[in-house]
Amino acid sequence: MCAIAGFVSTRCNRATLNKMGDILSYRGPDETGLFYEHNVGLINKRLSIIDLKNGKQPAFNENQDIAVVFNGEIFNHLELRKSLEVRGHVISNNSDTAILPHLYEEYGLAMFENLNGQFAIAIYDKKLNKLILARDRLGVVPLFYFFQNREFVFASEVKAILASGRAPSVLCYEAFRDVFTYWSPQHDRTMFEGVKSVLPGQYLVVEDGKITKNKYYKLMFKKPDERIDFNTARQGLEDLLLKAVEKRLMGDVKISTYLSGGLDSSLITSIVAKHFNSSVEAFSVNFEDTRFDEGDYQKQVCDMLGIKRHAILFKNTDFAELINQIIWHSEVPLLRGGPVPLFKLSQLAGANNIKVVLSGEGSDELLGGYDIFKEIKIRNYLKKYPDSENRVKLLKRINGFSDSRLESAKAGSLGYFYLHNNEDELFQSHFLRWRQIGFFERFVSDNALMIFRRQKSRNYADRLGFECIEQSKEWSPIQKSQYIEADTFLSRYLLSTQGDRMSMAHSVEARFPFLDDELVGYCMALNDRYKIKALNEKYILKKIAEKYLPKDLINRKKFPYRSPVDVKKVLSDSYMKYMLSDEKISQLNLFNVAKVKGFINGIMKKDVLSEREIMLFMGILTTQILCSLFNIETQMETAISGGYSCV
Repeated sequence: MCAIAGFVSTRCNRATLNKMGDILSYRGPDETGLFYEHNVGLINKRLSIIDLKNGKQPAFNENQDIAVVFNGEIFNHLELRKSLEVRGHVISNNSDTAILPHLYEEYGLAMFENLNGQFAIAIYDKKLNKLILARDRLGVVPLFYFFQNREFVFASEVKAILASGRAPSVLCYEAFRDVFTYWSPQHDRTMFEGVKSVLPGQYLVVEDGKITKNKYYKLMFKKPDERIDFNTARQGLEDLLLKAVEKRLMGDVKISTYLSGGLDSSLITSIVAKHFNSSVEAFSVNFEDTRFDEGDYQKQVCDMLGIKRHAILFKNTDFAELINQIIWHSEVPLLRGGPVPLFKLSQLAGANNIKVVLSGEGSDELLGGYDIFKEIKIRNYLKKYPDSENRVKLLKRINGFSDSRLESAKAGSLGYFYLHNNEDELFQSHFLRWRQIGFFERFVSDNALMIFRRQKSRNYADRLGFECIEQSKEWSPIQKSQYIEADTFLSRYLLSTQGDRMSMAHSVEARFPFLDDELVGYCMALNDRYKIKALNEKYILKKIAEKYLPKDLINRKKFPYRSPVDVKKVLSDSYMKYMLSDEKISQLNLFNVAKVKGFINGIMKKDVLSEREIMLFMGILTTQILCSLFNIETQMETAISGGYSCV
């Protein structure tokens, strides 16, 4: 992948364009290409993967009146190239970027429906004097913009927009609250007031000082065809997975895999080794804290396949040493430490001259891999049989966000659990997780709490920007939960904060076979019982994996990816202490000084912290760091008065 940036502005110039590109040079260190004409600027910082010598950007059509900069990969570009050449288009080189101006000529804004890939695209049509931005269907590749007083600026990361000098660095309070509720900013929000994200499956048209927004794709479930038996469904899924892996091995550079030792990454690695490249190399992260380490499983897979494994050790001291870099690249506070080891893993891949890796993200969301999906089945059972003797046994089968008081509650007390879960049906599965905001709100400042409280008046559908309320009425409870997880977590956290930002920090492009457009469409129509059989998650994928992996690896208890955060070690670092000092907390005024101080003193006395204590600690610390790194102004008086559109 690459970095792209640009503007439509009378106040920006070529120097602005170079400044925006330079700050993102780590995303594309191989080549720089730019276009500047009539107050319109486009720049690309290229990570060359296809047609290394000739794939320079911007790409143009024959008449040079359509200019395109592009970040990502088009996996069906060869088929599209053939169809365009049949229609008389002369395409300048063999890169996937080169087809895009011709595709726009041929199909106009309908072109995006033809693309199977992960991408962010900017197209400037000189004749019509309009700029078009588009993002891939599931939001693998990031793209942001700022629009004010007819001035439009865009980039792959927010820092480049700030570098243009057109957007102020001011906190968006609703995004701040989003992070402590959903783990990441939602809908089109970012942590920066006025800076928006192009949504997955969306394109924008900037013309005559106005923006028009359109969706060319929406993630939608379909009613399963009951005539399709399990074996037929399994074979169909395997065929599409093999095809998706093969497409993602496209390129003129060496391609490797990320191997965690779990089912998804192990299966992808095995498919690559057995079908396409027997000498593929895998990259893994191991943990000094053995509670988090899956090194034995990684070794088992590589020994079975006879392939080389590169591993890097994540030490307990790494968090404090790396967190500033992590926040600089992610541009968002973190409630979990997961991105930090992946930063080190990408660093290892980059150091070995690897530009592309295949990774297993997406399988859990599409095929029912998380405990939250099994929790739905358990809840539905217990609603029918509230006095069941299996109540505690079932609840112990999951490690989700259910209240610990359920462990000791009498069967007749289950009303407590379910009465607190009577939100709109679409959101029932996630409501207990989102309730954690109540705990976090105890530690924000009075002014921030005042702003938060006003936001509470909006319902979840409005806050999250959901557009499928009517359609979801036809979906099963598991499908509804899968949709929420894909929309709120997959594209906005897993593929972004923990995905693109950590890999591209070291010029490494991650590709995700499970998120292939055809495969996703297939999974949208899979029967729930093929995804989760009883409480056996990803059942259909496990049956496919029996061809590729040992049964003990397939059937072992799911080990969710987590990263250790040693709070006492973090607080032994002088910089971290300073960021959480009374002085710094008071200066920013987002958190309550006395309550934060009491909280820090309390956790320092504990040997074991709860999940939400660690998340609160992470959230406070990384919010402080973010605001410091980006010189973010809080401007509370304006926010309290409702002067921001983000509130």
